[in-house]
Amino acid sequence: MPPDPPIYRLPEQWEPWEAMLDKAMRERLQLAIKQGITDEEMRTSDNWRSEVRQLPMLPVQDLTSEVLLRRAHHTLTFIMHFYIHTLPLTAPVVIPASIGIPLLKVSTHLQLPPIATYSDTVLYNWELKKAPSASEMETELEWGLDLQNLKSQDLFTGTCDEEEFFLSSARIELRGVEALELMRASMDEMFVGDDIAIRRITSYLTRLAGVVQALTGLLMDVRKGCDPDVFYHRVRPWFCGQDSDPGERKWTFEGIAGCGDDLEEPTDLSGPSAGQSALIHALDIFLITKDADIYAKTPPRVPSTPICRSPSLA
Repeated sequence: MPPDPPIYRLPEQWEPWEAMLDKAMRERLQLAIKQGITDEEMRTSDNWRSEVRQLPMLPVQDLTSEVLLRRAHHTLTFIMHFYIHTLPLTAPVVIPASIGIPLLKVSTHLQLPPIATYSDTVLYNWELKKAPSASEMETELEWGLDLQNLKSQDLFTGTCDEEEFFLSSARIELRGVEALELMRASMDEMFVGDDIAIRRITSYLTRLAGVVQALTGLLMDVRKGCDPDVFYHRVRPWFCGQDSDPGERKWTFEGIAGCGDDLEEPTDLSGPSAGQSALIHALDIFLITKDADIYAKTPPRVPSTPICRSPSLA
């Protein structure tokens, strides 16, 4: 999770991408599988997809920082999902080169699949409702931001249910920063191994239990703002991947053969999942909540030089 809100928009050079995403959200494009979808809604989606196909092929070599690359991946994958999931189920899924080729190149740089991921929908899809005042900054909680001062940058449906679903994970990631610090400090003390280290580890683990309890509460709070029926029927279909395509269609990227950049047809098109969260995996490994026999066979290696205790957590 980035420590600061991710950028909201790419520079002017890539404004056509941002404008196309804006238009998709503004016109409230509808899922092709929506029951009772009207002819007008289908025409709106068809016209928007036509504009996507006419987009210029924008260069990606000037996306020179991870911040820009992350925003480009987010924007292009959202456009791609809007494009695919508004297609009639009888139409083949061919992702236009105007968005597909730049997406493949950006994905290669980031080592991410060319599809919406947890990073796109949660980690790099939030901002503050309002900037904290100086006094609020002084009284800010030790472990991070005010978790109720968050909002999503981009949404497929524009519903509170979708936003709450994404933000519940964002809050967990931000609250989990303290857990990562406590786990790191505990590992440092394990390498020291004296009586003081044991007392500190005990203190850290007690605090970690409280953080895990807080994370559990944040997870359960998703029920307060996200109706299951709305989520499963109106929200979730937007970010389904090829393996969940309602028409069981293969997704192909137009123009790969002729782009000359050694791009290959991707094989990982599964879509986002909270299981992609590094925080959750870190907790699993540290607390040995699963695959305990595997972890037991590979104990941590003791370093040859002493490790200093973390004064910030003492």
